[in-house]
Amino acid sequence: MTTTTAARAGRPRVVEAAFLLLLALIAVDVVTWALGMFVIAPTGLDEMRAAAGPEAGLRQAAVSGAFTAVIAAVGVVLAVLIRRGRNWARLVLVGIAALVVLLDLATITMDGPPWAGMTAFTAISTIAPALLALAALILLFLPTANPYFRRSA
Repeated sequence: MTTTTAARAGRPRVVEAAFLLLLALIAVDVVTWALGMFVIAPTGLDEMRAAAGPEAGLRQAAVSGAFTAVIAAVGVVLAVLIRRGRNWARLVLVGIAALVVLLDLATITMDGPPWAGMTAFTAISTIAPALLALAALILLFLPTANPYFRRSA
């Protein structure tokens, strides 16, 4: 019977699964940004160009892409640190999740219910990341994961 890298490292399977879910979350966010910006009509780039002009629209798209890349890089670093058993990184993830929930609640109160006028793309790009993040958080706080984070502290 072969041993996995996680087993040799003393890492619980739930932590490894949470790590993979976090990477999937980052990938989904990057892909949905690209689809929304360049593929799904009306594209974000078209809307930016219409609102601000061709050059300013391109600048806004570039800034949006750079911001998305930075957030993705920070997410990968955070996922790696969580995989290595850093409890503070796990707590930072909880803080980020709480902030996202609060911002989503603020958006709901300003824009109305999120399901009003929601397209399939919007539903997938909203619900899939939320489910991935929730699943990762649940796995990271299961009783089988807690000793791994206490040991690393």
